[in-house]
Amino acid sequence: MQLAAISTISRCNTIKSLDNCIIQRDNPYWTVAFDDVVTAMGREIVLLKEKKDLEAKFQVERENIKRLDLVIKNKNDYIAILEKEYKDLEDKLAKAVELLKIGKEEFAPHTTNSDVDLFIKENKKGE
Repeated sequence: MQLAAISTISRCNTIKSLDNCIIQRDNPYWTVAFDDVVTAMGREIVLLKEKKDLEAKFQVERENIKRLDLVIKNKNDYIAILEKEYKDLEDKLAKAVELLKIGKEEFAPHTTNSDVDLFIKENKKGE
């Protein structure tokens, strides 16, 4: 019966089951080996709780990593879009500058910026 008590307590790996299975020293089935198993089961219960807590933390961190991966992936896509828009704007600006140069040469080849500034100043005086 002492071995049966030890066998029973060795299967108790929750606090509730351990509390239900513990027998006191005055019980004829209690032995030092029984008490050693109770101590070992107590350590197992603590370790199982720590393991469960660590697994939960691991899941949270795994989800955080997934979110960060998504942010990084989307960031790279967003940067690619911005780079394309920047290149398009550069191209449009270059075309606009070229058209301005052509227009200036065709319609006012002798006009300079200082001529335009002088024209504006003279017209403002007359107002």
